[in-house]
Amino acid sequence: MIALWLFLYLAWLVQNLSLLTVEGRSWSTFFLVLPLLVLPLAARLRARRPEFFHGWSTRVAGLVAAASALFLARLLSLDFWDTKRTGASLLVALLGLGLQWVMLARPEKTGGLGLWLWIAFWEYAGAWHPALTPLGAGLGAALVAFDVLPKQAVSRGPQRSLGVWPVFLLLGLTLPKPAWDFLLEPTWAEAFAAFAVGMGLSQTTLLRSLGDRLPSFLLVGFLALLFVFYPSAYTWAWALLLGVVAGWNWLRLSRPLPVVQVSAAFLLGLLLSFLLHANAGRPVLKHFVWPRGGSAAY
Repeated sequence: MIALWLFLYLAWLVQNLSLLTVEGRSWSTFFLVLPLLVLPLAARLRARRPEFFHGWSTRVAGLVAAASALFLARLLSLDFWDTKRTGASLLVALLGLGLQWVMLARPEKTGGLGLWLWIAFWEYAGAWHPALTPLGAGLGAALVAFDVLPKQAVSRGPQRSLGVWPVFLLLGLTLPKPAWDFLLEPTWAEAFAAFAVGMGLSQTTLLRSLGDRLPSFLLVGFLALLFVFYPSAYTWAWALLLGVVAGWNWLRLSRPLPVVQVSAAFLLGLLLSFLLHANAGRPVLKHFVWPRGGSAAY
């Protein structure tokens, strides 16, 4: 379930805000970051009072997420997303708040090939219209809240567990590279969909047994290598491989996943990835990251 939050909501939000202008101090900006500010408090509430996340409250949260996503898709299908418009930002916030409530209430729905194919479809649909990707997040939250989707519990990983921060920081750094490279071209959506397919394939019996044989340091090292070596001419193949490698890392993580740490590490990786792409007006940063002057990866 946390996969919906990370890849259909959080990554989508950072990607789209990177293309638009965000006001520094406004109610619109506050609504956009509200789900991120509330997440630590909601996670603490879930730990102390789990009964609040049972029954009708989770179903209401799922309906709120789905309705907000539908209204947002309707709004953005008729007009361009202006981040200064409070109404659109409020819909994004309601979607995020409802989605994170369901994520905290149903932590067992964290994997399975079916879930990753769902993510792949809505990532690819983002090539048709960017509002379709969060629509997949909202509809997925409602289906999970009402137990329509079958439970797909992920067994605990091997004893050689990995740390959350290096895995999701590297994943946040690496995954959005096609988004920065292709911007409004649909190639980035194909890459994101291929990534999700790779994540699902990594959980099949054959590939999972192969990943279990690899040492933990090698799994993290593969993520780092894919961050450096990015062939833009073969984006879909690179993304498919990234998904398999990320899936092996995902399975090696101990359960339950700490949602606050996972979200923080992934978000930091996304922001650093955008910073490296935009260069933030600091030429020295580019030469530090690419000491030989190569900038093809960004």
